[in-house]
Amino acid sequence: MKEYLATLDDTAWGAASDVVPKFVSPSDPAARWTGAHKGPAFFAYSDNYLIDVKFGVIIDVEASLSIRQAAVGAVKTMIERTEGALRP
Repeated sequence: MKEYLATLDDTAWGAASDVVPKFVSPSDPAARWTGAHKGPAFFAYSDNYLIDVKFGVIIDVEASLSIRQAAVGAVKTMIERTEGALRP
């Protein structure tokens, strides 16, 4: 439980935005209420992929809240993780 709550302070989750969400999921407070598909709103996450476009290979995947600020944090995390894996 402590690890889960600490994750909510990560840049891809709760720390991504200072805006207090209008709705909070009673079963998963990390999910974000979104109407991104122009239909009924629902609680969701976003998948963020780091892709090597030259070879068409997915290098890394990071989940985040369904807001732009969180996607930026997720991309930074993936780049740091990938750079760390490539260093000898």
